Amino acid sequence: FHVSAIVGTIFSPAVFSYGSQYNFTSIFISHNLSVIHYISDNIMVMHKGKIIESGTANEIMFSAKEKYTQTLLEAVPKSIWN
Repeated sequence: FHVSAIVGTIFSPAVFSYGSQYNFTSIFISHNLSVIHYISDNIMVMHKGKIIESGTANEIMFSAKEKYTQTLLEAVPKSIWN
C-alpha cells in the first residue's frame, strides 16, 4: 500500500464533513503538515513540548514564520505541492 492512498481512505472528505455539521473537534499529531493541512481548519505546531506557532491551515502552510515549521514544510515531497 502507498501511504497517501491509506491516508486518503482514512481521511476521506465524508468523514470530515461531520466536523462543521456537528461541531466535531479532533486532534491529530503528525510531522506531515501536508496531511494535517488537508484535514484541518487550524494548526498548532509544537516543538520540544511547546506551542511555537498557530494559525489557520493556510497561514501555516503558506506563511510559516517559525524556522521549525519551515523545516517541517521543506520535508513535504514536492509532488504533494504540484
